[in-house]
Amino acid sequence: MKAATEIVSVDERRLQEYVREAGLRLTAGGEVVLDFSCVRRIGPRALQELEALAEAAQEKASTIVLRGVNLDLYKVLRLLDLTRRFSFRNEEQL
Repeated sequence: MKAATEIVSVDERRLQEYVREAGLRLTAGGEVVLDFSCVRRIGPRALQELEALAEAAQEKASTIVLRGVNLDLYKVLRLLDLTRRFSFRNEEQL
């Protein structure tokens, strides 16, 4: 049985903090949704936090969903080979 979905709205100015918080909400087999609809840019430290979050999710067999990711941000994640480690949804899919 899948655990409840946790949704975290992300503010671009505190992105690193929100990603770290999402890692704390991970439960075995659960799902955490990060709402990136307000994020236009991402820095190297936040990218490192996303990598760490992806690793933690893999260890716990959890799913991380990134919602509302703009095309430019998606391209950055793809260049760093992070897109395969997350699921992506737009607002209509939730």
